[in-house]
Amino acid sequence: MTKAQMTSLHPKAEAGAFSNVTKREAEGDKSVTLDKDEKKVLHALIPTKNIAQKGGGTINNKPSHQAFMVWNPSSQTFEKGENALTFPKAGKPELRLYFKKDASANFYPVWGQAFFILKVKDDSRPYIGAMDSTTFDGTISTKPKVRSFTKGLTIDEEDTDYQTLVHEPNDAREARQSTRKTFNRSVALAKTAIGAAKYECQYDKSHRSFVSGVTGKPYLEPHHLVPISLQSEFLNTLDCAANIIVLCPNCHGAIHYGDIPTKRAMLTRFFGERVSDLKKSGVDVGLEYLLKKYGVE
Repeated sequence: MTKAQMTSLHPKAEAGAFSNVTKREAEGDKSVTLDKDEKKVLHALIPTKNIAQKGGGTINNKPSHQAFMVWNPSSQTFEKGENALTFPKAGKPELRLYFKKDASANFYPVWGQAFFILKVKDDSRPYIGAMDSTTFDGTISTKPKVRSFTKGLTIDEEDTDYQTLVHEPNDAREARQSTRKTFNRSVALAKTAIGAAKYECQYDKSHRSFVSGVTGKPYLEPHHLVPISLQSEFLNTLDCAANIIVLCPNCHGAIHYGDIPTKRAMLTRFFGERVSDLKKSGVDVGLEYLLKKYGVE
């Protein structure tokens, strides 16, 4: 893995390797068998002598679990976790990292995903994760356009659910038994933001949208300027009035998937308009930080 590829996964990455999860690993062994490049990254942090060896009875008394930082695709951050790591066969070099379902640091790859491991500067823990191959290839791509598109795709993977909750009739929302909600976002706050915008696109008031069948007013979509997926990086909530911009569907699509000049222009303008109120709300970020999170480099 090149330096540019490693740092696209973590800005302080010093070494890294990856491989595709096989069907046997995902559906049979429930573990990743590390190849020689992945072992090299791991052993720079966890020496062989510190790893449990099994097979025909326990060979040593080393703990079977080790500390890792595990990629959370929902929050787009690494979180603390512990995973089993062993040499499962006596006298054999095969090294397995086992899957684990955990509320905060879930590591459970599926067949075909890309598994990756990183050594990060000033941290003794290996950083691990898995992404679908399209997202992974886009994330480590050396092409700015590809990275920008991938960021647009992943900065809010729950946005469709959020928009549905905001725009559906109250009776339909109450009848729904459950909905996926990793991030706590207020429907009432979103509706207030749309009303405060007077049902006009805040990027260009001349933009016209279709009429909502629920409200009878132009259909607008709330968007968190500092992506809600970054919540773990902030003490204060990102679901605040200062961070919610109201866009027509076309502009909402553009801020996710527009070309780099378009995204840069939108983000620069909204940041300039909101930076003071964001700071008052405890969301203190710089423009370069925001651009990078959207893949604008």
